[in-house]
Amino acid sequence: MEKFNDYFGLESKLDFVWFYGFYTVSAILIVINMIIVLI
Repeated sequence: MEKFNDYFGLESKLDFVWFYGFYTVSAILIVINMIIVLI
């Protein structure tokens, strides 16, 4: 995990949380949009 963090420049805990939080929110929004389209 250390190499992964270095590769993306995630030095602090805050950067780590922001990075994953951003992608988690994006994934949730995409899923919600797909559900709305299917309904």
